[in-house]
Amino acid sequence: GITATKKGFKLYAEDFRTHVQLPLDPDQLLITKNIEMIPAVTISGTVQATSGSSIPTASVSVFNMKDWPRFSDSVPVTSSGHFEIDTVPFCSILLKASAPGFAAKLTDVIQVADTLIEGVEITLDPGGEARGIVVDPSGTPVAGADVKAVVFIIMAIVLIGAAAFITANL
Repeated sequence: GITATKKGFKLYAEDFRTHVQLPLDPDQLLITKNIEMIPAVTISGTVQATSGSSIPTASVSVFNMKDWPRFSDSVPVTSSGHFEIDTVPFCSILLKASAPGFAAKLTDVIQVADTLIEGVEITLDPGGEARGIVVDPSGTPVAGADVKAVVFIIMAIVLIGAAAFITANL
């Protein structure tokens, strides 16, 4: 799929997904596809620690339930913990906040219409760190190795009519 971005707008795709399917023909060297964008809905709020202090290293991303399993690109919070993030209208989303030294957190389901959503508060609990050294089979440290971690969020989705209920185990 392909996507397009512009501040204040979101890509319009079938069912308000965040990407457009583009079938590719190996015999065709040029493919033309118009991409429609619609005004975005801005969601704003704050990310804070359980102590109430702001977490200036936090970031927030959107999970559109129709776009499983993608999260949007994350946006950083301000030094006071404030964030603004855009999403498509008329969808059900979760927000994910994360920061170094804190456990990532998902909000409850947010029903998005076509108007601004303000005052979303996300409180992060202190979290642990994973540390170690990359070694070869003999135990010798490997210089220059790149290490990336993946966190799996297990979600159970049950659809009943038009309603979706989500539970998350972090």
